[in-house]
Amino acid sequence: MSVWLESGGRFKGTYLGHAVAGVVKRWANGDVAGTRQYAVVFDEPVDVVKSEAFSSFRQNVTVTLQEDGNSVDHKGNPNGIAAFEPAA
Repeated sequence: MSVWLESGGRFKGTYLGHAVAGVVKRWANGDVAGTRQYAVVFDEPVDVVKSEAFSSFRQNVTVTLQEDGNSVDHKGNPNGIAAFEPAA
């Protein structure tokens, strides 16, 4: 099932284990066939550091997704960083 997101569309899902929601700023075809690179803005900033020693909150991120909404690395391998779907 395809869950491609569109520019200006809302989404929900997870990013680095955090529940997120936000808006797609723009997308482009990814470097690997069957992927898209998304620039998104979260409704609330998310800590993108897994260390307990410090935090780094981001609200704007870029992520590459497969057609099923799951993130992949630059070679197209699933990496578990994000999973997004269109928000109802």
